[in-house]
Amino acid sequence: MYVFKGGIYRHDEMLDKIHDLGGIVMQKTPMQTEIDIVFALPGYDLSTLTELAHKIKGEIHEIPFGDMEIAVVAPSLSRHHLPHPVCDIAEFLRRYGATTNIVGLARGYGKTIFQISDKERRMIAEHDAAIFSFGAFESCILEKVKETSSIKVPHIVCGGPRALDTVENYVGNVGRKSARMRSVEDIATLEEIKRMLMDETESLREEIQKDPPPYAPAYVKKKIEEQLDIRGTLGDNPVVLHLDGVRVKKPYDSFNGQVRGVKIGDTTLGDIAVISRSDMNDTIIVKLLPESQTGGGTQ
Repeated sequence: MYVFKGGIYRHDEMLDKIHDLGGIVMQKTPMQTEIDIVFALPGYDLSTLTELAHKIKGEIHEIPFGDMEIAVVAPSLSRHHLPHPVCDIAEFLRRYGATTNIVGLARGYGKTIFQISDKERRMIAEHDAAIFSFGAFESCILEKVKETSSIKVPHIVCGGPRALDTVENYVGNVGRKSARMRSVEDIATLEEIKRMLMDETESLREEIQKDPPPYAPAYVKKKIEEQLDIRGTLGDNPVVLHLDGVRVKKPYDSFNGQVRGVKIGDTTLGDIAVISRSDMNDTIIVKLLPESQTGGGTQ
C-alpha cells in the first residue's frame, strides 16, 4: 500500500501508470491544488512509479497500515480516561494508512471493577490489531493488563511508566497529557508504537501468506464498490480493508445478500468468504477463506 502526494496538474499520468502496472487505486483525496492517491501495487513495480512521481514533482510513501483496521481502546470515554493520547495515537496511525476506531469500555473505570466484556472482546477481535491505553499508574496497569491475556489479535499496551518489565509489548510515556503529543519525546513515543505494531503484525502477515486467499482484499474491495455502486465521501470510506478481508459499512440485514452475490472472477464472494454481522455497529464483516479451502483462484 502506497500514497502519492503531489499536485493536481498531471496527476492523471500517475493514475494511468498505476492501472498499466496492474495496481488498484483505493482512494483519491483532492485538496485545492494538491492530491493524495492511495493505491496498492506489487513492490517490484514501485521503481517505475517513483521515477514518474519525481518527474511530475510528487512523492510516493509506503503506508504500512493501509490494509488494517485498528482498535484504540480506552478504559472509558469519560474525560478521566480520554485525554489527548488516545486521540493522538489514533490520528498518528491514520497518517500511515490505518483505519482507527476508538473503543471505550463499559466497565473500565476503576482498578477494582475493571472488566472487558465478552461483546467488547468480540468487537476488538474484529480488528486487525489493538492498542490499549491504560493510564498513568503502575498498579492500575498491572491489574488491567490481566484482562488482555485472552485478546487474540496483535496488541500493544500503553501507559505512563517508562518501563514495565512484567508487561509484554509495552510502550511507556503515554499517561495523562495536558496538551497534544507534539514534543520531540512524544513523537519518538508514537514512532515506537508504530514500530512495535509493525513487528507484532508481521508474523500475522507471514501466516496469511503461507495460505493466502484466492483474491487479494484490495481487489475484493474494488469489486464490491463497483458492483454495489458504493461511493464514499471525504472522511468516509464505506469499504475498509483488513489483512484477510474487508468491512462493508452498510446495514447487515439490508446489504448482506447483495455482498454475498458480488461476482469475484468466476465465483461469488459468498463462496470464498465467511460473511458475518459485526458486533460493533451492525456492519458486514467479510473474512476471505484461504485458497486451500476454496479450490484455488486467481490473484
